[in-house]
Amino acid sequence: MTFQSQSILTSFKWLDWAQNTLRVKNLEGNASALTNFEVLDFLRAKGASKDPTRVIAKVAQSEYMVYDYLVDTAASVQTRESINEFLTSVK
Repeated sequence: MTFQSQSILTSFKWLDWAQNTLRVKNLEGNASALTNFEVLDFLRAKGASKDPTRVIAKVAQSEYMVYDYLVDTAASVQTRESINEFLTSVK
């Protein structure tokens, strides 16, 4: 498989993931934007990690790229409680 066909395949997988995520989001009636913490939490729930055996998890390469970025940001040390506390304080 050539690099170009791999890139196209990855793009299609990412698009499929995004469409499925948005579809589920619409079913739940939640139209707000996702925080970096929520995206990181979702990817961890799918099996993303820094573990060398991560190729076994059902996570697309593009999702790992997002995971690798987010794990080096403040989102990796935040908790759901701290996010809720912040949202309550700014209302």
